[in-house]
Amino acid sequence: MAMPQTQLNIEADDGGDGPAVLRVSGELDLATADQLRQAVGQYADSGGALIIDLSGVTFCDSTGLGVLINAYRRVTGAGGRLLLCGLQPRLTGLLEVTGIDRVIPVHPSLADALADADR
Repeated sequence: MAMPQTQLNIEADDGGDGPAVLRVSGELDLATADQLRQAVGQYADSGGALIIDLSGVTFCDSTGLGVLINAYRRVTGAGGRLLLCGLQPRLTGLLEVTGIDRVIPVHPSLADALADADR
């Protein structure tokens, strides 16, 4: 019996003069993590701010959390800032339990993240 395929959709906005924004929706798991890893890679070395809007993410496993941690390391290593926003309650709980929310700034909305990125 074949396992159902998970899907992840990513819409990128290079931000022009502001931060780049990745709008992510679907399931962030072992099957889809490379998609986000590649999308982050396009902006990570710019030295600017990168916002990942996770408001459309319905599921995230440990592989997905690992991608977020690696994104943080890569972006900050290049002198930039990584901000997360729009987390569903379940994902908020995962970030709290793992302590990731104490390392990566998390904002309730994209507007809040954009305001913080401009500081």
